[in-house]
Amino acid sequence: MGDIKLRKTFFQCALLSLIVFALFSFKTEPSMSQQMSDYCYIPPSTPAQEVKPNVLFVVDFSGSMQFPTYVPCTFGGYTQQNVARCGENNASYNSPQTYWGYFDPDKCYKPTQQGFEETFCNCSRNIQNMSSSCISGNLLNWITTTRIDAARKVLTGGKAPQEGADKGRLISEGAQYIINDSTSGCQFTITANQPDSRKITISDFPGRSCSIKINNIDIKINLPRDAQVRGIIHEICDVSDLNGQINEKCKAIIEFMIFASNNREGEILVGKNATISNLISAINNAQPYLGTPTGEALWEAYDYYKQSNDHPYEANRDHIGRGNVNKDPYYDRIGNKDVPAWCRKGFVLLISDGAWNGDVDPVIPAHVMATTDLREDLESTQSVITYVIYAWGDLDNTARLEGQRAMITTAIFGGFEDYDNNKWPYPFVSYEENAQGTCNYGGDSTRRSNISDNATTYCNSRGVSYPLSKCNPNGNWNNLCAEWDTVSNSPKDGLPYNYYEANDIESLKAAILNALYDILRRASSQAAVACLTSRSGLSSIVVQPYYFPKFQSQEGERSWLGFLKALWIDARLQLREDTFTNKILNLLGEMFDKIIQFITGAQGTKVAVLQGNELTDNSSCSLYQFKDINEVIAVFDSGCILAESNPNERQIFFNSGNEILNFISSDSNVVSLLSGIWGVTSQEAQCIIRYLRGENLSNDPQCSIYDSVKRPREVLKKEVCISGDNEITWRLGDIISSTPSLVSEQPVNIYHLKYGDESYRAFISSQMYKTRPTFVFVSSNDGMLHAFRVGYLKPGENAGSPVKLVNAPGTDESNLVGKEEWAFIPTNALPYLKWYGNPNYCHIPTVDYRTLVVDAKVNGSWKTLLIGAMGFGGKEIGSFSSSLFVLDITNPLNPQLLWERSLDDKTLTLSMPAVVKVQENWYVALGSGPKEPEGKNFVETKIYFFDLGTGNKVVEIPLIGKNNKPISAAVGDLMPVDVDEDYSDDAIYFGVYTQDSGDFYRLRLRSGESYKEISQLSLEDISKAVEVSKPIFAAPAFAKGPDGKLWVYFGTGRFLSGEDKLINYSNYLVGFKDGAWDTKYNQTPLYRLADFQKTNTMEIISTVLGYQNVCLCNESGCSLQSVVRDTSPINPQVPPIQGWYFELPKEVIISQPAILGKTVEAVSYKPSDDICAYLGESNLISLYYLTGTANPRPVVLSPLATSPAGEGQVKVNPKISLGPGSPPLGNPFQVLGGSTGREYAKLVQISGTLLKIEQQIAEPLRGRIIHWVER
Repeated sequence: MGDIKLRKTFFQCALLSLIVFALFSFKTEPSMSQQMSDYCYIPPSTPAQEVKPNVLFVVDFSGSMQFPTYVPCTFGGYTQQNVARCGENNASYNSPQTYWGYFDPDKCYKPTQQGFEETFCNCSRNIQNMSSSCISGNLLNWITTTRIDAARKVLTGGKAPQEGADKGRLISEGAQYIINDSTSGCQFTITANQPDSRKITISDFPGRSCSIKINNIDIKINLPRDAQVRGIIHEICDVSDLNGQINEKCKAIIEFMIFASNNREGEILVGKNATISNLISAINNAQPYLGTPTGEALWEAYDYYKQSNDHPYEANRDHIGRGNVNKDPYYDRIGNKDVPAWCRKGFVLLISDGAWNGDVDPVIPAHVMATTDLREDLESTQSVITYVIYAWGDLDNTARLEGQRAMITTAIFGGFEDYDNNKWPYPFVSYEENAQGTCNYGGDSTRRSNISDNATTYCNSRGVSYPLSKCNPNGNWNNLCAEWDTVSNSPKDGLPYNYYEANDIESLKAAILNALYDILRRASSQAAVACLTSRSGLSSIVVQPYYFPKFQSQEGERSWLGFLKALWIDARLQLREDTFTNKILNLLGEMFDKIIQFITGAQGTKVAVLQGNELTDNSSCSLYQFKDINEVIAVFDSGCILAESNPNERQIFFNSGNEILNFISSDSNVVSLLSGIWGVTSQEAQCIIRYLRGENLSNDPQCSIYDSVKRPREVLKKEVCISGDNEITWRLGDIISSTPSLVSEQPVNIYHLKYGDESYRAFISSQMYKTRPTFVFVSSNDGMLHAFRVGYLKPGENAGSPVKLVNAPGTDESNLVGKEEWAFIPTNALPYLKWYGNPNYCHIPTVDYRTLVVDAKVNGSWKTLLIGAMGFGGKEIGSFSSSLFVLDITNPLNPQLLWERSLDDKTLTLSMPAVVKVQENWYVALGSGPKEPEGKNFVETKIYFFDLGTGNKVVEIPLIGKNNKPISAAVGDLMPVDVDEDYSDDAIYFGVYTQDSGDFYRLRLRSGESYKEISQLSLEDISKAVEVSKPIFAAPAFAKGPDGKLWVYFGTGRFLSGEDKLINYSNYLVGFKDGAWDTKYNQTPLYRLADFQKTNTMEIISTVLGYQNVCLCNESGCSLQSVVRDTSPINPQVPPIQGWYFELPKEVIISQPAILGKTVEAVSYKPSDDICAYLGESNLISLYYLTGTANPRPVVLSPLATSPAGEGQVKVNPKISLGPGSPPLGNPFQVLGGSTGREYAKLVQISGTLLKIEQQIAEPLRGRIIHWVER
């Protein structure tokens, strides 16, 4: 009884089907008339609206910001006009050193009545070669640049008024002082009536002679007409319109706060509702003077994010107003509606010398912001991370050290990952917010805060010395130091990841940019934009593709990057990283590969790394640390390996008239073909080929002139590949809808076991078959099907190292593991690749769909075939359109193209086809698709049959609707079934869909006791099986009931466009008996939902007999949780006569159901148009296959699987939440068999998360698991 043992299992990962096309002649028509925008498509699972992070700049505008940057200052207070007095000091100009400032250090300047202007003379950097009319910009920077000049130079490009008398000039601002340089013989005198009206006099040092003599020249620089004043603001914002709103034009929402004493203890100068011009003006015009109340300013930052005036230091009334979209950082305007952006990540960027001298230790507000939910009025948790830039430091060495210590401590308390869940950064355990007394530092008297760890109490943050004794990389370093030291893959150096230092303009610019890029990276990666598209399993390996629509690199924003990584699975079905990067599964001893769990929540996709090893101790369910998805140490990382390879050595082929040609720029015939398709010159075609192969052409004089190769893909290696400071070009395109396929030395199918096919047994026993390495095949939107070598899992030497991944059987080498061996471009993908490198690339699907590997007999010979489809790619462009292709990969190192063809109706190949065997003949069946990826336009529906070996069309069958008229709809995934197990398929089941409707059909292949010739099939062989009037995209699944009758299971729903997020109707999971597959059954009944029993409201109550502990992780950490394991049913259900349906209000099923151990399971998805819940929510439905109700004995070992129902009783829930994210198209499950016949696990792919679901069979099955997909 139980499950039908389907013949077509194909490979280890999933039950998939195939698509095939007709042969064609190669086409070379130009596509110049087509517009890129006509082919753009963003999948609805990708966020349509970006929730940008909020960054509040908190900048030290105390008097020390007036101090000179490069020469000393003996501070003597302020003039009545608030000009800092820095006294008279000695210093020597060092001509070989480059001093950055408002002047160009490599140019020469002359004094004028309005200041300085560039002049063409030979000044060099040596003072002896200068004159009064030819002065080096390097010297002028050395003597004139102040800290506020440097800050403005970095942030805005400098203080350059846009109007008035000083328009077109850079204006220096700051202190007055005298510098004596005895080496050059010059005295430099800086005077100022106001901080921004500085003048310079250069004269003879007493007793010496100076080659420069100028008197009272304004320190202003007249800019050339074509000069551009640009700073970091211009890099992170679109400044084409300076009056544009910051929240619209910048990569982050930015506010600007300054702090100093005298009623400026955290004053917001630029709030949320401001323009870029407002921001630049505020930075350039705020005047620095007086003290450094850093802690007070951070309390005002706290008030701003909380939107509540809780502290008295500054009112900031114009920027406080909960729910006001113009003030509140957690609100956005969508259309005409103000909505909470509760998922927005909040950050403070603190820039200071650290020598705080107010009444509040900055550690305290930073810690409160990092560990407190600041907005109880909003969903989830709104905490704020503080990034710290320690700039310049105090003039006094002791004060400088103390300022540095304070900034390091503030960073630790303001941004740690709380791995041990105690609310304190290790090793600290407390502080006293209102401690009595003071500390004396460098002449400053500061308040105590009594910061403590278990061994030491420090007076306050200025007294904490580093490295900490328990977090010293060169000594004792506890693993919990990773809470702040090695977060985000930062170096293990005893300093927090969110701490930066700067002592000049260049280092300040680098520090601010690095901090901002890390903020943007954290905001994007934690917002779950990494989308896990599918995975394939092989023994102890799981292969995981995912993609980033946007990736924030220190090199800049990059788009549509694809990844392919492998992880271990141990004997207890635990996911593990390859912690020691040796491609050996290490389970015992101190060097074991860490257990990991993927989680998705309000903070996005994260990976929990567990502390211990389940095989040897009890600490395996303690959290070690959280990682971003890119920080997990993979067994192999094909994207990184490809990025580090030589692009000229890649083997890339494309189809030209059913012949494979090398995709190279040195072949004039290839270049001529492609220049014709792309409508470009031969030179540009060569450049496009080189770009697609992975070259960085930004500095190539022949190619950099073309827009078609200007989209940057360069990232720092350490950002995506764990380690490495070098720049790499990322070559793997985004993998969204493609399901990887595997081929190995293991049989793809089980024809020899199920049907006793000895010819197949001989094929899989051949030396060629048994010695081939494992390959994974995956398509991506770089237009290519990629073949990556997985290698061979070689048995290890002992139980502690059970397997090792090597290149192939018969070798111990592993240098080729993860390598791209070849890539293939279908003909019909070529036209769209012209736009792949365009800097305005809008995302165009090309080869974006599931792949399939099958063993089949072609022309009397067994072969291993790969069937790939363009899927969402290939919207009609001239005579090109979406195609399907078949490759012979019997020898995976030497692929052979059998054929490629498009559908006659030019629709997309979204109907995942079925490989059909009828007697001795092999076919591919598939249906019409929509005309475009969004699924809005349709043609008359047809079912196509093609010869598997040749691609020749055998027959096409129209679908007829009411009044005997053709219907116009797209066909969902087809699935054949061999009910009587005679090695020939009996029927094919499938659904159809429009935008909001559809039905379920059967196509009978039999004729009485025998089978029809496929060429003789007609519309009379197709009948509607179930009328549901709902779209059906996913393939069905099958089982046999106790009476031997066929049960068919299918789900309704579609998710192709943003409009599909707004579902105002119910969908269903349906299970029904159908005898009409057999033509001996004369009737072809049409069922409706009213013929079935509704089951989603039926409760199953059971008595609890036993519990089990399972390890579960969430955003708060990991813990063992008790779940119901054994029960006794109280109210067992009776199977309905004909079938059942489970209603899903406002949910969809877009993935194929699965049958395992008398349980039917499906993943439903509830989309959302909430800007913070764009991922929607997925649920796992687990039902007894005959009744459509929950199993009385819980199948899922989860706290969510049951609810209390009285003393000793529980209600078994038929549906549990899997969390945020959408399931994939096709098969969402990977079943991992356990060591007994009772327990197993499923890997379920939900957006950026690879969930492992602990499960057990509903009833004993004689010691083994029977799955609807057999291997």
